[in-house]
Amino acid sequence: MMKSIRFTNAEITMAGNLFLPENFNESACYPAIVVVHPSGGVKEQTSGLYAEELARHGYITLAFDAAYQGESSGEPRQLENPYHRVEDISAAIDYLVAQHCVDEQRIGVVGICAGGGYAIHATMLDRRIKALGTVSAVNYGDMYRQGWEGNQQPASSLELLQMAAEQRTAEAKGAATGYLPTTPSSVEEAQNRDFAEAYEYYRTPRAMHRNAPSRFTTRSLAQLVTYDAFNLANIFLTQPMLVIAGSEAGTRWMTEEIYQRAASQNKNLHIVNGATHIAMYDQPEYVSEAAGKFVSFFAEHLYRQLADFDLVMLINNAGFGDFSMPWDIDLAKATRMLDLNVKALTTLSLLYTRDYADREATLINVSSVGGYSLFDIAVTYCATKFFVAAFTEGLAQNLRDQGKKMRAKVIAPGPTQSEFVVHSSDNGGISGDGLFAEESFITAEKLADYTWQLFDSDSTVGIVNTDRQLMLKSPVYPYINVPH
Repeated sequence: MMKSIRFTNAEITMAGNLFLPENFNESACYPAIVVVHPSGGVKEQTSGLYAEELARHGYITLAFDAAYQGESSGEPRQLENPYHRVEDISAAIDYLVAQHCVDEQRIGVVGICAGGGYAIHATMLDRRIKALGTVSAVNYGDMYRQGWEGNQQPASSLELLQMAAEQRTAEAKGAATGYLPTTPSSVEEAQNRDFAEAYEYYRTPRAMHRNAPSRFTTRSLAQLVTYDAFNLANIFLTQPMLVIAGSEAGTRWMTEEIYQRAASQNKNLHIVNGATHIAMYDQPEYVSEAAGKFVSFFAEHLYRQLADFDLVMLINNAGFGDFSMPWDIDLAKATRMLDLNVKALTTLSLLYTRDYADREATLINVSSVGGYSLFDIAVTYCATKFFVAAFTEGLAQNLRDQGKKMRAKVIAPGPTQSEFVVHSSDNGGISGDGLFAEESFITAEKLADYTWQLFDSDSTVGIVNTDRQLMLKSPVYPYINVPH
């Protein structure tokens, strides 16, 4: 679910798209991620795509138009002031922390291209940012000083400062605002492969948008050429970070540079094989790979912000499915399903177990009746839930064998009245348009009651049978103690 919002940054009215997780509950408290668009981009393009993707995994996400750009206010239009762009990010966080449904201790940021450089700078300045992610990050100042591929002499950028000064003088005397293109006007004008693809992305139906005119103010060169998004990263960039770049991107060197320079003791570099700089913006296989990495990364590092709380119970209820034959399944959707149902759940379960194994605490993972029986229309989904059930049962037995205080349990419901079927079936509808009989569903309230019964029992497994009744059971999967 997405809704348009407005927030302020000093005198500027900022326009944003707020993405909410599936089954959003206004009374709950969610981690949040700000997603920052490239120079010349708008929230409806790659930043919105990543924001929507991350929201599917349980985050509140905010993609917004930079001040002076898109639907945000400010004159002159298309001003690209890097310092204002960084302040935009903090203003977005101001908006988020004022929302009762956002956990202000679990806020991350993801920046793309120049937005990645701005996100890096903002993370150094704003300690409310607990974890940082970038995609195809560009330090805009370095790009002008050293070139797209890092092979240019910085002195050559001096003429750009002169150009900015002359244009500003002309405008002070009444001339119209001067502009320069952010992308080539044709493939033939492109300096390299990345620029040719930038033309395709911004100036053709691939991703062109009426609010992204592919130009910026000439006067912006004065700030851009002298800007350094990575300055003092060796001192101040201490938060956990995951930086991602394509193996074929001309800008890959900037991602590798910030990875080396950052002071963070928990920094991760991921190179996407075969991807170019722009391909990371929208190509499904590359976006899916990056998003999957971010899901696990933020799950771990935003979880760490809960260290001050005593979590006597953790319920892993996130997950979605797919009702397709294996040869028809959408691979991008299957990857998202694995990321959420298996990777994110396992990451959170292991982190919780590490912290609470010797304390009175309970972990309840939500599997499915499809975690104990294979359904012909959902083999891939069932396999993920078989993993959840087997993993949780095994964890429960490990804890018991080792005399640990923590308990692990697994609840396995059947069809439940929620948005799950809508998002799992291409046809939609609470009954899955015939996938399940209407009378086979239980209410969400009934499932909550069954989950509490499982928590309050000595059983490890709770399975909702075909009569919609809860069966409390001992572990189902064979468990073998290996001599060692």
